[in-house]
Amino acid sequence: MTAIGKPTYEELEKKCALLQSKLAAMNELMNVVGKASDIVNVGVAELQSQKAELEARAVNLPKRSVGEVMHMSGFSRDYAEGWCAGNDNAIHEIRAAGIGVMEE
Repeated sequence: MTAIGKPTYEELEKKCALLQSKLAAMNELMNVVGKASDIVNVGVAELQSQKAELEARAVNLPKRSVGEVMHMSGFSRDYAEGWCAGNDNAIHEIRAAGIGVMEE
């Protein structure tokens, strides 16, 4: 410092060099952040594409009448009614999960 409290030229040069070094480090960090952001954006786009593909899928789960199930199962009415109720519940739960259900 000079006698009147002002920094010397050498001190100012040192401070300037330090600030330039910090600025270079910040620029390098910004480049890294930019590259990371690009990678994340690609990943998000891929996940959105996969989500759309999964949402477009549907399962084929035909809804049968008690009479049809009785015929297929050997004419047990209790079994047929239970099977139809279970099938209806399955269709409801599958749809609630966001999966499409194709019925015949």
